[in-house]
Amino acid sequence: MVFELVVVDVLNRFLGYYVVNLDTSQLSLGIWKGDVALKNLEVKENALSQLDVPFKVKVGHIGNLKLRIPWKNLYTQPFEAVLEDIYLLIVPSSRIKYDPLKEEKQLLEAKQQELKRIEETKQKVVDQEQQREEKQDTFTEKLVTQIIKNLQVKISNIHIRYEDDITNREKPLSFGISLQNLSMQTTDQYWVPYLQDETEKLVRKLIRLDNLFAYWNVQSQMFYLNDYDKSLDNLKNGVVNEYIVPKGYDFVFRPISAKAKLQMNRRSDFDFSDPKINLEVELHSIAIEFNKPQYFSVMELLESVDMMTQNLPYRKFKPDVPLHFHAKE
Repeated sequence: MVFELVVVDVLNRFLGYYVVNLDTSQLSLGIWKGDVALKNLEVKENALSQLDVPFKVKVGHIGNLKLRIPWKNLYTQPFEAVLEDIYLLIVPSSRIKYDPLKEEKQLLEAKQQELKRIEETKQKVVDQEQQREEKQDTFTEKLVTQIIKNLQVKISNIHIRYEDDITNREKPLSFGISLQNLSMQTTDQYWVPYLQDETEKLVRKLIRLDNLFAYWNVQSQMFYLNDYDKSLDNLKNGVVNEYIVPKGYDFVFRPISAKAKLQMNRRSDFDFSDPKINLEVELHSIAIEFNKPQYFSVMELLESVDMMTQNLPYRKFKPDVPLHFHAKE
């Protein structure tokens, strides 16, 4: 089926670029069988290269990725996607020991990715020109619509953290976001989980967000100085667990939880009885805090990032020793 090929291609390209030593043949086989389960994936050090920032991933971990694709029963069973235990520890590039072979390989990968992106953009333009005339829903389009209608997503335990002891050595900083749970389910008109068939005009999604918070620490502990496993454990401890809020974080906003009811009218082009998108959000409270030391730390970091970007091409000339007692080097 065309859709199976699309799923295989998207996952191979996305995961292949960000994940270390991904076995794409096994991934493709799992997708064709309708059941993909990948555990303990390591994120590449240069995963942020497309953002053009002077940062690298010191610790990158994806605990569990599951996809359940009922190819034989797409109209009667849900398409399920589960993503669990995503932990990223990001540091300035200069905090990663320079390795000329690794740097050359990463640079080549980045160039190949950019060329691929340019080719895909050109192809999209060509395809759009060839399909100027609007067509009725094809079988593939109806199939994709049905899958989106019954798509169920669950994302849990995410902690992304940046650490920096270069910007201000006397006041090392860290900031990040943490999320306990995010889920999305298809429901009926009473917002009870339900499988929709192709005759349904309205698509309803119940979205739940649990314990999302952001923080900015000044004079922070540096996780990256520990080994990989210890750093990973510290990241795991930064997620709300059974409503126990982790300590040692200067919150920008405290843990928030919310529920949202999303209703989409897929026939809105000619059926005006319901709005195209109707979103109702239930959010109890948000506590936002930002003190003077945090503000000064943000300003220092913005200035420092410019300097890091300028210094990045010259990393290879800097000896891997401190200046004190190593003047000759």
